[in-house]
Amino acid sequence: LFGIYNAYNTMLIRQNYEQKQINQSKYLANKSIELLEEGDRKAAALVALEALPNEEDDRPYVALAQYALTEAVHAYDTGNIMKMDRVLKHDLPVSDFYYDKEGTILASVDQSDSIYVWDLETGEKLLQVLPSLDENGYVENVIAAIPFEDRLIVVEDNSIRCISHSGKELWKKIPEGELSLSECQYNFEDEILICQSGDLVCIHDIRTGDVLHRIPNRLEHSFSMEIEYSEKDKKCAISHNIIKDTASEGYVTVYDLQKRQQKDYVTQADYIQEVVFAP
Repeated sequence: LFGIYNAYNTMLIRQNYEQKQINQSKYLANKSIELLEEGDRKAAALVALEALPNEEDDRPYVALAQYALTEAVHAYDTGNIMKMDRVLKHDLPVSDFYYDKEGTILASVDQSDSIYVWDLETGEKLLQVLPSLDENGYVENVIAAIPFEDRLIVVEDNSIRCISHSGKELWKKIPEGELSLSECQYNFEDEILICQSGDLVCIHDIRTGDVLHRIPNRLEHSFSMEIEYSEKDKKCAISHNIIKDTASEGYVTVYDLQKRQQKDYVTQADYIQEVVFAP
């Protein structure tokens, strides 16, 4: 009789233990789903694995844990629907973003002109740069925020700055033009920045900020913000704004970086929508 009673108690203990494991697995599965919704896919997968039986843990199988794992690792994803991989949290909505050359570092700009630098492999925030103020106390508009190796190139209304991931300002350049910067293009292969300030376009060394080339406007019609660079031909093209009824044709300035030659071309139409180099 004692043996039957002991066996019964053992069975109850086992059932209670298994129910606790089931409850724990359900909790872990729900936590995994929460982590995935927050954008931490790696942690979501690891937590889901803990909720499933394995060689070292013979816990009962819970279907919800299997579901959480398949969602975390995109097991049944056919590629037809874009799924979230990671969430990078910002203080305000994002207005623009830029990748580095390898696509592993992201710089994002929010609506306050704060800049964030992220490691896309881990989701770690490497740097946050708060908005800078001009001499009158107004926030400088961010024209571009370019991740470059272990630093960030920030192009603002009235300056070009290089900031390390530790937050140290490595150099700062003031635009040579009479107006604030309005446009910036960049090329990682040739390591250049192409920045426009009114009727002057300067090409900078992305490592030092030094001006390598100057492209002044030699026409009566101002430069537009349509700039195109050809890595293959090492040429930069800038279109011009045409004031209505003052000209029947348009103009494009092309600068050859290798020959250091500048030519102005006339187009048939007075409105230029886009400038593109032929492949």
